[in-house]
Amino acid sequence: MDIYLLQAKEIIMCGFVGVISNSLENLSEDLLLKMSRNIKHRGPDGYGYWATSYIALAHRRLAVQDISLNGHQPMASRNKRYVLVFNGEIYNHFDLRKKLKNNTWVGTSDTETILQCFVEWGLEKAVKQFVGMFAFALLDLQERKIHFVRDRVGEKPLYYGKVNKDFIFSSEISAFRAYPNFSDELDIVSIESFIRKSYISNTKSIFKSIKKVNPGSIVSFDINRREASERKFWDFNEIAKYQRNNEFYGSRQESINELENLLKQSIRGQLISDVPVGCFLSGGIDSSLIAALMSKETKRKIQTFTIGFEDKDFNEAHLAKMVANEISSDHHELYIDNNTLMELIPEIPKVYSEPFGDSSQLPTYLLSKFAKENVTVALSGDGGDELFGGYNRYLFSEKIYFNSMRLNIALKRMIGNFGTSVKPSTIKYFSDFLRLVPEKYRIRNIEDKLFKVSELLLQDSPEEFYEVVTSHIGRKDEIIFHDEENTFCRSAFDDCFISSMMKSDFLDYLPNDILTKVDRASMAVSLETRAPFLDHRIVEYAWSLPIDFKIAKGKGKLPLREILYKYVSKEIIERPKMGFGVPLASWLRGPLLEWSSSLINSNTLKQLDFVNFELINSKWNEHQKGIRNHHNFLWNVLMFVSWLENWKKN
Repeated sequence: MDIYLLQAKEIIMCGFVGVISNSLENLSEDLLLKMSRNIKHRGPDGYGYWATSYIALAHRRLAVQDISLNGHQPMASRNKRYVLVFNGEIYNHFDLRKKLKNNTWVGTSDTETILQCFVEWGLEKAVKQFVGMFAFALLDLQERKIHFVRDRVGEKPLYYGKVNKDFIFSSEISAFRAYPNFSDELDIVSIESFIRKSYISNTKSIFKSIKKVNPGSIVSFDINRREASERKFWDFNEIAKYQRNNEFYGSRQESINELENLLKQSIRGQLISDVPVGCFLSGGIDSSLIAALMSKETKRKIQTFTIGFEDKDFNEAHLAKMVANEISSDHHELYIDNNTLMELIPEIPKVYSEPFGDSSQLPTYLLSKFAKENVTVALSGDGGDELFGGYNRYLFSEKIYFNSMRLNIALKRMIGNFGTSVKPSTIKYFSDFLRLVPEKYRIRNIEDKLFKVSELLLQDSPEEFYEVVTSHIGRKDEIIFHDEENTFCRSAFDDCFISSMMKSDFLDYLPNDILTKVDRASMAVSLETRAPFLDHRIVEYAWSLPIDFKIAKGKGKLPLREILYKYVSKEIIERPKMGFGVPLASWLRGPLLEWSSSLINSNTLKQLDFVNFELINSKWNEHQKGIRNHHNFLWNVLMFVSWLENWKKN
């Protein structure tokens, strides 16, 4: 078998691409280099290429552990059976080395460790022992199979698909742009999911020919048969069910103590690095707790980073500074104006290789870029809301749902139908009248909230109720014309409404919105981010806690609050949180009007015969007149058109 390994030719969290083909031209280094250049931002420190007569692999490396060539990829196992391209970090890899029979190591990289794990234990047994975030492709030369594996929660991305008889895969879709005859036929159901929710759900991608590997899954591709099969090595639904049936039996204080110990353990593992490590700090509970515990787990003064806004309605930098003072961190803050944020908008399609519409993508990118000036790795508080009940929707949704269930069905439908059929101009007149009420008693965006509540009253099941809560457009609004069945993420709702919402968010919103946002924004500037809350041991423990240990008396994240009180003054913590947002509603009526109007009325959008342009135009006009706030929906449309134009241009 003709196998060759080329050392790094240029010093250029990692990314990889691969091709399985019968054509040597499609396995050439020139082609793999072109593909990998499209994801160079994920790995600027090194490039590697490996090939046989039927498969080629290329890797881009961001050196975080073992920054010598000993960590170079693609990497072959010592017994020559396996070849690995790997993206991520295995935090417990030094502990794994102690369990392995082999005790002679070339370097200190986790890639070398996990390859030996596969040799001694096999794929599935090995991956179940990994603590970390990862996506990798493992070629088994003996069985002529390649295995695609993604971490339990979905922190790292991995895409794959077919081009004619060839099979391609990569860390980001943008790599496929360079592949000959790549089919970029759009997936209509994915577009609908995106416009409704700001992200693409499930295993789908924006293209029909490309899929995502599910979190916690192994996709095995038989090279001879050209067939793929999928299995779970970590099934969140099964784990959540088991933990709910075997709830934590100790006291509330005991549960808090155990959680604090687990968090410290997770943070200690994630501090392992050969490069500087910092922490994002927003001033909220999650990031403040990670920063506080991080400062206790290292002898060095930690570096914290925050973004401030000139717009006072969106600025929380002062809270972050107060937390930083209390934990004595080396704090860095950057204040940005609206012009800086808006100048970034045309670059967003280049940062996100698929359409992505969560507007906090803008400050997240700028925060990552700012942190990268001082560190190569940054810890974040992502995952705290989904695990410990931090979102406001968990509180108001349960109240609305169970109160609506008490209403007579006919009465409920009458109220719902009335509220959703009232002319927007009438609602606008009503809301204008309410503005006569003193400001401190007003309900912000009351017209939007009245419509949303009315629509919620029309839903018959908790699954449909949740779908409306998380959508930026009415459930009956047909934004995309198609005959396919909607495939929105719907995990079965059990007897606990809030837990079911949290479970759905963990399976869909967390990996496809939050983690996608952070991964692409940070990788665009070659910064690695780590999320201590997403250590699977913490995830499993969190789901063993009774719901009233996490949410009670109108407050969520109770155990996180109690731990944080030990390190930060309660007065700082117990303040309303705004979220990491931008003033989209006013931007689309003002400084972004010309840009957004040109995209809404562009030929790019009008030529898509499956898009309901009339509905888009109607909502655009309502927004411009101030009748309704459709900024989230319109932003998704704009991000889709902007992405599509950028894809066609390049």
